[in-house]
Amino acid sequence: MGSSTDRTDYCVLCQTQQEETLEHLFYTCSFSYTCWTSVGLTWATEGDGFDWMAAAKQTWTKPMFMEVFTTAAWSIWKERNNLIFRGVTPSHRSWLSRFREDFLLQHRTKPELLGFITEFAREIA
Repeated sequence: MGSSTDRTDYCVLCQTQQEETLEHLFYTCSFSYTCWTSVGLTWATEGDGFDWMAAAKQTWTKPMFMEVFTTAAWSIWKERNNLIFRGVTPSHRSWLSRFREDFLLQHRTKPELLGFITEFAREIA
């Protein structure tokens, strides 16, 4: 049996030897935190992922909360997988580029939301 340092279930994005659970990867990981902050989302500190998401949705003042959330989470997941499967070092810059590209692909959007999509993608840092 290997030592605890042989574990492979640690978060590869923050490299803090935190177990890579869904809650860690998408809510409490320092890499993810930077990504969420970029799109204006912060998470509560009590409860679980569902509680955190419900609280964030209540305080979200813009349209398209779920679209922003799913695109950001998908982009975090792709950063993780690029490291694991391709050896590509994750960065906020590559995450942001991927987020913008994917967010702008909202093909089935109501015409009145197209301005928001373009402006939001341009404003995030």
